[in-house]
Amino acid sequence: MTTSRYISSLLAVLLASSMSLASADSSLRTLYRFSGGDGGPAPWVDLLSANGNIYGATYWGGSNNLGTLFQFSPATGSLSTIVNFNWSNGALPFNQLIVGQDAMLYGTTSQGGTNGIGTVFRLDPSNNQFTSLVSFNASTGSYPSVAPSIVGSDGTIYATAAFGGVGGRGTVFKYSPASNSLTALASFSGPNGSLVSGLTLGADGYFYGTTEGGGIGYNGDERSGYGTVFKLSKNGDFTTLAFFNGSNGSNPTPGLIVEPDGTIYGTAASGLDGGRLFRISPDGTLSTLATFTGANGTQPQGGLISDSAGHLFGVTWYGGANNQGTVFRYSIGTGDLTTLFSFDGVNGGSPTSRMILTDDGRLIGSTAYGGNGYTGGLTGNGTLFEITGIAPVPEPGSAVLWLVGAAALAWKRRSMVRAAADVRVDHA
Repeated sequence: MTTSRYISSLLAVLLASSMSLASADSSLRTLYRFSGGDGGPAPWVDLLSANGNIYGATYWGGSNNLGTLFQFSPATGSLSTIVNFNWSNGALPFNQLIVGQDAMLYGTTSQGGTNGIGTVFRLDPSNNQFTSLVSFNASTGSYPSVAPSIVGSDGTIYATAAFGGVGGRGTVFKYSPASNSLTALASFSGPNGSLVSGLTLGADGYFYGTTEGGGIGYNGDERSGYGTVFKLSKNGDFTTLAFFNGSNGSNPTPGLIVEPDGTIYGTAASGLDGGRLFRISPDGTLSTLATFTGANGTQPQGGLISDSAGHLFGVTWYGGANNQGTVFRYSIGTGDLTTLFSFDGVNGGSPTSRMILTDDGRLIGSTAYGGNGYTGGLTGNGTLFEITGIAPVPEPGSAVLWLVGAAALAWKRRSMVRAAADVRVDHA
């Protein structure tokens, strides 16, 4: 969330008069349909906008069917496969790329590497040179996934792993490019959360994140529990801010929005219904802002992004007019939840990643299925899409609304992550 977004929440009426809006004739356009050989199915990883291109990854596909890194040019509509993962250099990327202080792109794979439980890698966007940097072990975490990452002021990269650590239920880890070292900052044990998934940096310098399981209802099985929201300092001081219990939602997704006053916005993929959009107030009160019921979407995924006019944007895995998922908008000022688009399979299905909001008012995202090969249900190789005519366009000179997509796949991803230890790719 940007500075202009924060100011607008306080002065929404004044800012509204200074905003120019994109065309009222909003539309969805499929930018690219994956074929399988170029990555896919499952371009599930959140997208990154850098150097005029869009970078992302596919969980499957490529020459070894272990996933790919790709570069997409919005100007030409062309997609290039940069890396085909081969297990030794990593496999099954499940995390968003992030720009380091050295202008390099960093990311993780959920499997492969020396110990088979994931790697950290670097990509030079100037020449697409790829380097596998370090492999995870049981103490630093395993199966790093579903995790928006943070770059600290000293260049250290902070992210999460779904399993491993002292408690065995995931870690928040830090990677130092300077020393090429990987260290666990915090470990989860179940009662304080399980399947940790993603970080957001607050204005107070603390990390805020979610666990998709653990907490209330945890019974020793990593698959149990309704999930939590937590706060963590760079020194490892840990606080649980909220426990979900089913009736107030469950399985919170990564990709929180954190206001300067400590107000938190997020989504929970399930509960007693099709999911929730929630708020945690500075005093710790957890409240439901909107409920997903099927017609307006089911199982919100990938977290939230915001614009400078007080709107939150996200996607749902299922639901909508064709039960292929939706793109939605929530107005903080009015409390209105609006379905912007329902996917139909042909133009994509089951959107998963947190979208990018460009400075000219376009939303860009991906779907895990649909497009080429779609025959109904969860079929097809996935797409890249853009929506125009929806988001406010900042006036020249205002704070840039460059929001990097950041990872998370909540309910559907949760089932994959939880099964990762059992269905890992066999590799001799």
